[in-house]
Amino acid sequence: MGQWDLVITSIKESDLVLEVIDAPCCKGDAFRKTRDLIERLGKKLIIVINKSDLVPNEFDKKLRDDIKKTYDVVSVSTKERKGTGFLKGAMKKYTPKT
Repeated sequence: MGQWDLVITSIKESDLVLEVIDAPCCKGDAFRKTRDLIERLGKKLIIVINKSDLVPNEFDKKLRDDIKKTYDVVSVSTKERKGTGFLKGAMKKYTPKT
């Protein structure tokens, strides 16, 4: 099984997909193919901007504002212990009620 086949299988088996992007290396829409697949399969997607402490606040805010037009988005920084509560809240939004 190739890497793309593994990605497809993993997404099919998931209720929620987290796409983690590196804030300092963010280059626009690098994962369009994966996002298209997620949408076709009807899966929920949260984009997680990691290492947000390594970019200026203005850059982080602009990135979040651009992404949230289409997807749920959360910025996190484990170094500064920032955003993990927001991420948990965003994930709970898609957790089936039991």
